Amino acid sequence: MTTSPPASPQEGDVIIAREKGGMTYTISAVPGAPQLRYATYDHALAAATDWALRRDVALWFTEDGKTFTTM
Repeated sequence: MTTSPPASPQEGDVIIAREKGGMTYTISAVPGAPQLRYATYDHALAAATDWALRRDVALWFTEDGKTFTTM
């Protein structure tokens, strides 16, 4: 039996969020406020991927804080 991944971030997961205006990207862990900020998506993705892999949690992306895409 295969289980589907959750449709939204769970506690401990890592989120990359594009800030309003699309000029910066923040990284946070659920639940919590943004802890890191990057000027490019590529830098945010590299840091967030490392963070998620070290903690063995899922990585998500959001542009609006309401809709999340698993990475």
